[in-house]
Amino acid sequence: VRLEVFNTLGQKIRGLVEGESGPGSYEVLWNGRDALGRQVGAGVYFYLLQAGEFRQSRKMTLIK
Repeated sequence: VRLEVFNTLGQKIRGLVEGESGPGSYEVLWNGRDALGRQVGAGVYFYLLQAGEFRQSRKMTLIK
């Protein structure tokens, strides 16, 4: 399983999950920080979730 956050330019902001996970439901919270721990600005971001052959990308809005 891999879960990553990207900005509107397609640049990777942060990886949130990478590794094996068993079946079931999971919840992941993003604290609005990049890979270096810096707070990112309010705005539109995208997440990419990959699990095996499954791949899903969705838009999200960070509001401060």
